[in-house]
Amino acid sequence: MEFDMAAPGFEKIVSRDSELEVIAQDAQVSEGPVWNRRTGEFYWVSIIGNTIWKWKPGAGREVVMRPSHKADGMTFDRQGRLVVAGWAWRRVWRMELDGTIKTLCSHYDGEKLNTPNDIVVKSDGSIYFTDPPGALNSVEMHGEDVQRYLDYCGVFRISPEGETTLVIKDMVYPNGLAFSPDESLLYVNDTREFLIRVFDVRPDGSLANGRLFHKITGTDEGMPDGLKVDSEGNVYCTGPGGIHVISPSGSLSGRLKVPAHVNNMGWGDTDRRSGGTNLVQRSGSPFVGGGARAPALPSARARVRAAPVSRPKNRLAHRAHDFRHERTGRRRRVARPKNTLCRGKLQPTRRRQGIAGVSDRERRNARRSHRLAHFWRRPPGNSSWRRRHLRRHGRKHHCMRRLAAQWTGSVSVCLLTGRGSAGNSRRSGRPAAQLCVRR
Repeated sequence: MEFDMAAPGFEKIVSRDSELEVIAQDAQVSEGPVWNRRTGEFYWVSIIGNTIWKWKPGAGREVVMRPSHKADGMTFDRQGRLVVAGWAWRRVWRMELDGTIKTLCSHYDGEKLNTPNDIVVKSDGSIYFTDPPGALNSVEMHGEDVQRYLDYCGVFRISPEGETTLVIKDMVYPNGLAFSPDESLLYVNDTREFLIRVFDVRPDGSLANGRLFHKITGTDEGMPDGLKVDSEGNVYCTGPGGIHVISPSGSLSGRLKVPAHVNNMGWGDTDRRSGGTNLVQRSGSPFVGGGARAPALPSARARVRAAPVSRPKNRLAHRAHDFRHERTGRRRRVARPKNTLCRGKLQPTRRRQGIAGVSDRERRNARRSHRLAHFWRRPPGNSSWRRRHLRRHGRKHHCMRRLAAQWTGSVSVCLLTGRGSAGNSRRSGRPAAQLCVRR
C-alpha cells in the first residue's frame, strides 16, 4: 500500500505491506460499505445500478436487494438489521430480519426530507444521518420527486422511540459522519467546504460546541465523502488522492494513496480494528465500484430542451410552431418572439400574462381556439374555416392545451408539421400538424 504525507509512526496504523484486493469492479457509483460481523459478509450499494450487494470471502458476491431505490449509506444496528439512508427514495429505512422494509423517517416538520446520504447508529439505538440535496439534481441518481422542500442541509437524529429531531442546521453540505470510540464526539465532514467538524454529544443525544476539526487539502482527484473512526480515535476521511488519516488532535497523520476517486470505506474482518482489513470503495475500476460519478445539472428546468421540429419546405405552408403571423403580399412572414412555447419554456404564469409579442386581437382569438399552442391557424376572423375544421376533426386536439397547462414542473412542448399527399391538408383529410408534449 502506497502512502505519503506521513507523520512519524504512521506505519503503525497502516503497513506498507498492505494490499488492495479486487472484489468487484462493475458497480455504478458504489457507496455504503459496511461489514456484517455476524455473517462475515461485506455489503455495499450500486446507486445507479440500483442494487445492494454482499460479498463473502471464498464465496463471492450476490444480490441482496434489487431495486434498492438508489440507496446510499448503510450500517447495521444492535439487532443485526440493515439500516439505510434512502438517497433517491428520500427516506431512512430498515430491512428487518425477515426481509421486509420499514420506513423510519421520510418527513420532518411536515416537509419531505432532501436525500439522506450517510448514516450511523449509536449504542443506545439512536440513528444519526446527514441530509444534503445531492440526488435531486444528479444524473441517473434522482427519484420520481425532485422538488426540494427543506431550505437547509441538516443532520437529524432518530431516537429509539422513533422521534426525529434536527441536531445540525448550519452546514453547507454535510456528508459522512462517525462517532468517536467512546461516543462522546460526532465527526461530520462537509463536501463543499472541504472540512471536518466535530461536535460534543450530550446525554440526551443533542449536539453542542460545534468546531473545526480538520481542513482537507490537496489538488488531486477526490473530495470529502466517506468518514470512519478507528478504535484509537484516528479519523479516516476520503479526499484528494485517496484516504486522509487524521489524528485525534486534528493533525494529518498521512494519506493512503488510492488510484482515482474514492467514495467511501469500511472496516472489515472479525476484529474490526485499524490493523485489520480495510475495505476501500471507489467509483472507478479496478477496485470495488465502477463508473465515474455522473455530473450534476443545476436544475430540472435547465435540462429542458425543445424537441426537433420538422419544418415544411413550402414557405406558404402554415407554420404551426410559431405564435405570431403577419401577411405581406402572397407570402407569410413570421416574427418569432423570444418567449415561445416551442423552445421548452412553459411557465405557469403565461396564462395570466399572455404571450409576449402578440397583439390583443390575436390573444383574444388564441383564447377562443388554441390558447397555448394554436396549430393550423388561419388569419384572425376566419371563423367559417374553424367551424368546418371542428366538424371534421372534433374537439379532441383542442383539449391538449388544457392537458399541457395542468402539467407541473418543466414541460417541453413543440409542434410537428406536415402536409397531405395533395399538398393541402384540408383537402387530403390528413392532419397538417400534431401536438407533442414532453416532460
